[in-house]
Amino acid sequence: MFFKFKPKEEPDFERLFNLYGNSLYKSAYNILCDHQLAENAVQETFLVILSDPDKLKEKDEMHIKNYLHVICRNKAKRIYRQKTKLNYDAETEERLETSIADAQDPAEIVINKEIDDRIYAAINALPEIYKDTLLMKMLYKLHNDEIARYFGISDEAVKKRLFRARKIIRTKLHEEAIL
Repeated sequence: MFFKFKPKEEPDFERLFNLYGNSLYKSAYNILCDHQLAENAVQETFLVILSDPDKLKEKDEMHIKNYLHVICRNKAKRIYRQKTKLNYDAETEERLETSIADAQDPAEIVINKEIDDRIYAAINALPEIYKDTLLMKMLYKLHNDEIARYFGISDEAVKKRLFRARKIIRTKLHEEAIL
């Protein structure tokens, strides 16, 4: 069932959506674990190809499928990073409000916020493979086997990534004299 678009022919987006929409959705959902956000990633994927349909011209079905999946995974990862940052900001604000309600010393509140910011910066500075693995474990509370399935690696590789991520963060915070 291979198809190619002739040089002047526009791709049939409805057909592409019918062929790949479900698999793109599953791919995005595996990253985001949220139905609405996964649908958004798929929609953004098709917006990308709608904005530049020439990239699909004269390509075979396998190339198109891979291209769509790469775009969708990248869109889902971007949404995931934005969601993670928003969750972090909301948690920080909530802790700050709770601290104020508990009548903590204002200096202590500022110090805790500074520590949180440095930890967050250390996490963001991690290489992508470590950062994604760590966030999936800590933020989304996924088990190692779930993370391994997502990345297509072994449980042992997930443990190594988590160990290395924590070690990098610990080293960075020791250098900054936080720990």
